[in-house]
Amino acid sequence: RGRGDATLDLALAIPLLDASASTVDGSVELAGNSLRLSPDTPRLGELHGRVAFSRQGFRIVGARASALGGELAFEGGTQDDGTLRFEGRGVASAEALREGVELPVLAPLARLGERLSGRAPYRVELRFSDGRTELDVASSLEGLALTLPAPLDKPAAASWPLRVRTARLGDADAEALTIEIGDRLQARYERVPEGDGWRVRGGSVGIGTTAPPMPASGVAAVVELPGLNVDAWQAVFADRVAGVPAPAQGERVRPHADGGATTIDEALWPSQATLRLGGLTLAGRRWRALDLELRRHRSTVETLWQLQLRAPEAEGDVEWHQPHDAGLAGRVQARLARLVLDADAAAAKAPARPAVDAAAGAAAARVDATDKAAAGATAAPRRMPSLTMHVEDFRWRGHALGRLEIEAANRIPASASPRAAARQWQLDRLRIANDDAELDGRGRWSPVHGMTLDFGLALADSGRLLARMGVPGALSGGKGRIDGTLGWAGSPLVPDLPSLDGSLRLALQQGRFLQAEPGVARLLGVLSLQSLP
Repeated sequence: RGRGDATLDLALAIPLLDASASTVDGSVELAGNSLRLSPDTPRLGELHGRVAFSRQGFRIVGARASALGGELAFEGGTQDDGTLRFEGRGVASAEALREGVELPVLAPLARLGERLSGRAPYRVELRFSDGRTELDVASSLEGLALTLPAPLDKPAAASWPLRVRTARLGDADAEALTIEIGDRLQARYERVPEGDGWRVRGGSVGIGTTAPPMPASGVAAVVELPGLNVDAWQAVFADRVAGVPAPAQGERVRPHADGGATTIDEALWPSQATLRLGGLTLAGRRWRALDLELRRHRSTVETLWQLQLRAPEAEGDVEWHQPHDAGLAGRVQARLARLVLDADAAAAKAPARPAVDAAAGAAAARVDATDKAAAGATAAPRRMPSLTMHVEDFRWRGHALGRLEIEAANRIPASASPRAAARQWQLDRLRIANDDAELDGRGRWSPVHGMTLDFGLALADSGRLLARMGVPGALSGGKGRIDGTLGWAGSPLVPDLPSLDGSLRLALQQGRFLQAEPGVARLLGVLSLQSLP
């Protein structure tokens, strides 16, 4: 498809006695035209060059055009086997790549915004046969910078050899899409035409390692990285929607009729993955040496993520039910053999990357400001998923606390107006049990009142409980109960100590204090606990 004026030179010879022996030779001079060879190729602007043609085909020599934000020089034409082949060299700009929404393959780049900058040279080869296009693009990516968390934090001067190829398969319409970035990424997909686009029917991806064999269906991935900062990546994804009004409950992400993906970048996501990570940063906490097995199942109402994890800090199974209704928070179910939450892990930080850390921090700040402007403090409880968790061996800051059970739901209180959208995260059950004590609690996290927790602690042996908590030799025996109510501003996951408030009721018997710090002694004097029977 082209546009613009051209100059035609034509020589036509038709023998009077044998019209089939006619010959035609000619040329077309292009002077600033616009041309697009196929829907899978970028638009060529300011096209200059000469097209020579005959009955055998045509050839372009020394053509120049603007494409992808830079100049492209190319040539090519009809080959001996009747196919068309073109070769070119050019320069692409980050701005043009981000704005290349007319090319589905560039759609993910459009979401990067200013995180993609610079310019890079490339080489391209196009082949046309029987109405099908085969593409081969190569680039060192030198000159392009990516301001993203690892492993996609690329300085402009770094060379990341990129190769993107499409090739016909044995099927009539199927083709293979191959993407390679040095030893960082290997990906191969098989896709077939569907409607105006493509449907991915299978794929394999390797990040930091070799891609696995392609499964019978779906996309399989293997990831091996020294570390992965999920918090930084969440800030990047949140930055993509900063400033966009939050979707209302009932607004849906339209799934494919058979549960398949609807966008090209979503279709490339793995349906099964193996991750081997030297470290993981999640929710402000550092996890070490993780082995993860991930499965993704998509239906018409939700996407189910199933995770098996093995790490020094945790081991077990986790499921996340992610609804397609964008107004719902989803549901997490976890059954773990152990869970270790240490202060050192919470304080650990990945090596500093100023540009990336600053970008992630700015993104998080923009998202926080957007949430508050759009919906006050309602956003946080609204986004907190319902939770069912069972942990056999729960350890906190080096203390073995025993069995942990949590049941919580994200719901609208019965007393709230449906239009108020005042969702609460209601903690229906919190239980921590060991041989020395049992803690039971219930609570709620609301946008107005923050987090409140009603709890009762049944003490079988207070002395052993204190020793379990790192205070040995302070108390001998001691049965009783502590009941109370606590409240603080903000999330139940990270109590805000300056705003902590509440009341306690304490009843102990059959206990004897052995020693106490001065501050504790003053408290005990007020309570007259030394005289306990």
